[in-house]
Amino acid sequence: MPISHVRHSSVSALRTNAVNRHPQPAAKAKPATRRKPPAPAISETEALVRAVAAEARGESPAVWMAVAQTIINYARKTRASVPRLVRSSYLSSNFDGNRKYYQMPLAQIPNQAAIRESVEAAQAHRSPIGDRSHFHDTSINTPSWGDRGSRMQLGRVVFFDPK
Repeated sequence: MPISHVRHSSVSALRTNAVNRHPQPAAKAKPATRRKPPAPAISETEALVRAVAAEARGESPAVWMAVAQTIINYARKTRASVPRLVRSSYLSSNFDGNRKYYQMPLAQIPNQAAIRESVEAAQAHRSPIGDRSHFHDTSINTPSWGDRGSRMQLGRVVFFDPK
């Protein structure tokens, strides 16, 4: 055997051994994940009707319209979709007993038709609250990060902007 061939074989053997000494791990199969199915898509109007029913039940149509407008304003400022925002921590009703309004059939929501009219008026920008993006009821104080100069009260709901 010529020496050049032996050297070539030795080099090939070294390359093979180097590759075999550090084999690449086999690609792992992704384990099956159990994710929640995505929430069914709902329209902006339906999301607002549910949010207003949860947040401003017992208030007047003017307050319903203002609450809907506030949610729309916040969505615009944060570039979030209204349906996604309604399911977020922005609304306290996502954490209390009023969560039921997001889960019950729309037809069972009390005053649903009247709330829808107020929501549609807010979508047409007929609310008196301007571009305020936050609200709370009168049982709590405006947070320290809220601009007290921008406060406006309708019914038992206070609307304001951040500082």
